[in-house]
Parts: sequence; structure tokens; C-alpha cells
Amino acid sequence: MIKFKNKIKPRVVCKYSRENRDSILGVGVGINITNEVDDRKNYIDKLIDSVNLLKKENTKTILLDNIYEFKYSEVVDIEKKTNLKVPYGRWIKVKLLPNVLMRICEYNDIDLYERNILIIGDDSEDTSEVIDSLADKVNYLSLVCEDCNFGMKMKGKILFNYGLSIETVKTVKDLKKYKVIINLNNNIDINPYRINKNTMIFDLSNSRKVSRNLNDKRKDVGSIEDFILVNKSNVNSDTEEFEMDKEVTSNIYDNLNDKVDLKHFAKIMVNKKMYTIEEMSKLFLNNKNNMSKFHVKC
Repeated sequence: MIKFKNKIKPRVVCKYSRENRDSILGVGVGINITNEVDDRKNYIDKLIDSVNLLKKENTKTILLDNIYEFKYSEVVDIEKKTNLKVPYGRWIKVKLLPNVLMRICEYNDIDLYERNILIIGDDSEDTSEVIDSLADKVNYLSLVCEDCNFGMKMKGKILFNYGLSIETVKTVKDLKKYKVIINLNNNIDINPYRINKNTMIFDLSNSRKVSRNLNDKRKDVGSIEDFILVNKSNVNSDTEEFEMDKEVTSNIYDNLNDKVDLKHFAKIMVNKKMYTIEEMSKLFLNNKNNMSKFHVKC
């Protein structure tokens, strides 16, 4: 494992190991390239060259502390040219999604059962798991799928297991009728101006294309692009300056844990900023219950 930092010269800055164990799990690598390059491509090339210079034969993954600063195509390029895997933590977001969604609904007095839910899938096991996890909690669910066979299979499975008839389509024209949109597709394009203001959006895709588009064009709509978790791992750095954060993004949590503990959920990320459910609700959902509460003495 290489944990990437971009503050200092290309070198190993620390070693990570589990508490009370001598074996090294990985190293922290510092690469100061911000002021040495004049365009984005050179930035990525410099990063790749530095990682290839410092990685060992047994290095398997590279953790990007600031993964949300990278375009999906850049991360794919880094993986390809370093032959290292970049964890995205999507499976963690999939596991947490039902719990976080229900907590948001509970805080905002929203009846999820009466809401129209749209899942934009990628015909993967993750898509199947998301549908399975929500099928007993909703009454209206539509699935955008690339493969008609996948859609028919899911339609039959959900009807048999939950008695819920889901709608399967290849494209969606009317986005305004959906109050919850969950995206897992890396390549989907959504017209940001056809989404209602108070829509809950979860972008679980690795590319975060939907989130980026919304963040650029609809500041009034909050697209949740990650979940922040409490770091309860016993992984320590031999240098205090580079200790693991107490709260981490899903891609970092992914590399520190084999399974996800729902109790570790702490915050959500919208447009690279971290919010509690309460904070996000007041900013983007505009529910009456979320208005600031003042005690007025007459």
C-alpha cells in the first residue's frame, strides 16, 4: 500500500503498521508536484513517475488522500500506468446507503414508502444489492439498466421476493417526478435542470460524473458523493504528522477494513465538503422541520 501525500518532495515519509505488530502494511509517500508543472497532464505524469520510482514489488494499492480532486479518467490512468489498484470504497457506500437514506428521511419527516425512487444502474452486483436493500422500504421504484436481460431478471426477482413491481427502462425523460435518485453508472449524463430542488441524490459511481455536473450547474441541489466514517482501525504511522485521520472517506476506510460497521458512519460529503445529516438537510432539502429554531419571547 502506498498512501499518497502531495505536500513534500518525492520520498517515503512514514510507515504504517497495525498496533502491536512489527509487519509494515504500507508507506506514506509525499510528492510535491503542485508548483513544478504547468498543466494537468504533466501533474498526473509526474505523480505516476514518482509512484513507479518508489513502489516495491509487493505494493498492491495506492490510496489517494484527495481522490475527489482527481477526474475519473486520471485515476484510471494512474491505475493503468502504475499497475496498482486505487480503492474507491463503492462497496462501503452501497452497504451504508439504506441506513443513511432512512436516517435522512427520519430527520426530515419524509415517508420513503410514498416517494418515487430512481436507480440508475450499471448492471452490476452493486446495483442488484442496492435494489434488494430498498425493495421492502419503498412502493415506487424505477431502474435504468443497460442490459434488458439484467432488468428483466431484477424485475422478476424483486416481484417474487418482495411483491414489488419495479419499472425497468433504458432512459428517463421526466426526472422531476423522482424524489430520490441513486446513481451507480460511470457514464450517465443527467440534465441538471430537470431535477427538482429538494431531490435527494446519491452518486455512488466511481466517476462521480452526476455530482460534478450538479455541483457546477445547480448549487441548490446537493448530490451526496461519499460517506465519511469514523476510523476505528488500529493502523498507526511511525511519524505523528502523518497519522491516519479520525474520520476518513470511504476509499481510505476500504483499505483499512474488511467489512463496514454501520455505527462508524459519521457524515456525508457534498461537493467535496463534509456535512452532518442535519447540516445537509438544512442546506439542500429545505424541509419545514429544518428551519432554524428560535425561541421568541413576546
